[in-house]
Parts: sequence; structure tokens; C-alpha cells
Amino acid sequence: MHNFDIIDELGKGGFGKVYLVKSKKNEELYALKQINVEINNLDDLKFKLKEIKNLASIESKYIISYKGSYFDKNISSLLILMEYGENGSLAEKINKNRNLQKYFNEEEIWSILIQILIALSHLKNCKIIHRDLKPANIVFDKNNQLKITDLGLADIIKENKNFICGGTKHYISLEALSNITDFKSDLWSLGCILYELMTLNLPIFFFKNFDTTFIKNKIREIYQKNIYSDYLILILDLLLTVDYKNRPDVEYFLKIPIINEQINSDKNVLKKYKNNNLDSIQIPSNINNLNNNLPKKEIKFFSMKKYLNSNEEEDEEENHEIIKKILLKKIKEKFIEDQKKILDSIKRENEEKKRKMLYEYLSKIKNTENFNFYKQRLEEQFHNKNLNEFENFIKKVEAYRKNEERERKRQMAILKREEEFNRTRNLLLMKTFTEEEIKKQKNIENLIQNTDNNIINITIYNGNKKINVLKSTIKKKKIFLKKISINVDDNE
Repeated sequence: MHNFDIIDELGKGGFGKVYLVKSKKNEELYALKQINVEINNLDDLKFKLKEIKNLASIESKYIISYKGSYFDKNISSLLILMEYGENGSLAEKINKNRNLQKYFNEEEIWSILIQILIALSHLKNCKIIHRDLKPANIVFDKNNQLKITDLGLADIIKENKNFICGGTKHYISLEALSNITDFKSDLWSLGCILYELMTLNLPIFFFKNFDTTFIKNKIREIYQKNIYSDYLILILDLLLTVDYKNRPDVEYFLKIPIINEQINSDKNVLKKYKNNNLDSIQIPSNINNLNNNLPKKEIKFFSMKKYLNSNEEEDEEENHEIIKKILLKKIKEKFIEDQKKILDSIKRENEEKKRKMLYEYLSKIKNTENFNFYKQRLEEQFHNKNLNEFENFIKKVEAYRKNEERERKRQMAILKREEEFNRTRNLLLMKTFTEEEIKKQKNIENLIQNTDNNIINITIYNGNKKINVLKSTIKKKKIFLKKISINVDDNE
């Protein structure tokens, strides 16, 4: 380790650990992956040497670059020096937006999607399938250039070759579970990543047995939110085709006009990679000679024994700096954790307020017309909107409902007036007049329309019964009766 300083631990898992290291020679930062190996287990060693071979086989600006490797017999580990993703992983970006409840803008999603497609194209041209594509294995360098990393499960694909199932459940394809080798498996994983970018929710298609109806319903939910373009949703739908035989390949997606137009600014981007065509790394009979067979790079390597197993005391100032960095990291982690708890608390509180708001409003309009229609609309938007948005939505619904109620009452009033007018008009026209009245006017309608006064008294005789029609109001040649009184006098 004489040429490097360990700055921080970036992550750890069943395979070992990843460190952030700094070159003493050029001050550059690198990622150092320490992979634990069982020296006496030949199959285990072969499997773990594949990552070195895969990384060294391809050179592309969309794939994390290989800087060197070393077998440290003192700690029984393979050490792989790689390019460092200084701007973090895609998983970190998604978690940040998820905590803030903030959707990615479409332009950013297109950029991520196209860069991953180009990376998968380069891998395919080198006959490499990744098999574990997920947000945690996609990082960004200091220039925010996307890079795919962790080729530990990747394999060189040969004709009619099946591979051992590997990958993360949220992103694994159905065919991968069946040990079927196909480059399109990485495209299913990309579809899961795209779904997570558009919804901020983990893809759970594996846990739903890849049910096509469930997947289509989830895509329909994205469409109904009306946040992203139909074109982007269509590409998501194509990527999440369950049957890999019907799923388009990477070349198909790169020829889609909206994608092809964006990569045309750099017409040779699909050819900007190098396939080193490395053979499998041979394991010598004497394991101590393994370093002679590892792919070489210009960077000189080191031993980690001193840093991982040594009891030697370090310089007091260096110790102080290390402790300071560890403390700062812990403080940052605690701050993020506290912020998440606060956001979760606010979210739960807002959900309760929304639920109470919904219940109170539905109780208020329970007996109104079209209640079920309003209830359905409100329930649809309950999970899609935050507290303020939902409150504004209720106000809009109430304004719409009141306007609709006013219009309904107005129409009913019009119908009622028209019915009253027709009833009265028919009543008048069915009566017979005295000869004197008939001589004056041919019909009662003309008698009313030609009267100068707004309020008139008309006497009509039908046989020996006298009918008084009082206070008929004339407006725009339409009759609206304010009062009708019928008096029957048998003596007349």
C-alpha cells in the first residue's frame, strides 16, 4: 500500500469491502475493491477472477475503468483498483428524491436512460452481459458522467451457454431466474430502473410473479399522473415486456427516433469502446505467482497487510485526520437519518390530515347528487397529491360541485316555469268567452298580449261558471302567473 492512502470505506458486503484511496504519486482518487477468496477453492477463485477479466476486457467511458489488480496472499484477497464515481450512485440520487418526495424531471431521466443504453450496447459488442444492473451499480464521476460498475456477476456470453442465476430480486428478469442467457435480461433490469426513476418506488414485479396485468396497471398509473410524456411511458412498457422473446433488443431502442436524435450529436459514440478480447485468467500451480497472470496497467500496486492487519502505531497527526473524517462521516449519516425521520413524521402527519380532510368533505356531501362520482375522483387523487395539493383539489371539486348544483337548480326552475306557463296557457285557451269578448279579440292569448298593463284582470265565462284569472304578468310575450284564483258562482 506504499503508493496509496486509504481515505474512507465506501461499502461492504459478502464479497468483501470497497475503499476510497488516494494516489501518493498523482493525488488522484480511486476505488479499491477487496474481494475475499478461498485459496483452496479453485472454483471460487475462478469465479472471482472473472470480474478482473471483464473489467480489463472493455474500455468505454460508460463503464467504470480498470486501473490494475493484485493478489495479496497475506490477507487472501484480490484487490481491484478502479475509477472512482465521485458524484455518488444512482441509488443515492433516487433515495434523495424519494425522501424529498420530488420527481425526477424528464430531461434527466432521458439522459440516464440513453447513457445506460449506450453502455449496454458496448457490453453486448464485447459479448458481456451484466446480470446485476441496478441503481447501486450505476455511478457518476466528477464530471457527472454515468458509468456502470460491479461486473462481479457479469459473464462472457458464448453460443448455447447457460449461466448460474444471479442478480438482485427487484431488478432480475424472468428468463434469468430460469438460467436462460440473453442480453435482453439487462434491458428488463433497465426497465425496472426506469420505473423506479419515474415513480420513486421499488419495482416489485418479481414478488408479483411477473404478472403482466399487474405490470400494465402500474404503467397505467404513471400515465394517469400525467407527469411524463407518452413516448417515455411507451419505452418503459417495451422494456418491461415479460417474455424476453418479445422484448426488443438494445439496437432497437437506440434506433428509436427520439433516442437516435440525441446521440447523433456524437455519431461515433456507439463505436467509442475498446474490446481487449482477454482470455480467462490462468491460475498457476503456485498461487503466489498469480500476480504474473493478472491484466497489467501502468499503476504500480501494493500490499494491504499493513493497513488491514498491522498493529503498528501510526503517526499522531495522521490518526487525528482519520478520526476526524470518521466523525464527520458519522455526523453526516446521523444528520441524514434524523432528516429522514423528520420527513417520515411529517409525511405521516400529512397523510392523517389528508385522510381527515377527505372524511369530513365526503360526510358533508354524502346526500348530494353525484356523490359516488366525487368520491371516486377524490380517492384517486388521495395518494397522488401532497397535503396542499389535495386541499386545493378539494376546493376545486367543491367549486365545481356548487356550480353544477346551481346549474341544476336553474334548469329545474326553467322547467318549472315552462310547465306552469304551458298549464296556464292551455287552461286559458280551453275556456270560452262571452260574445262581447270574442268580438273584441279572437283568443285570450291575443287579449293578454295586447294589454298595455303588466297586471290585468280577465274574466272568462264557461257555461254558468265565472273564472277570475288574476294578476297575470307579461314579460317578453311570455305569461308567468303569480296567482290564480277560481271562484264558482252557481247564480251566474
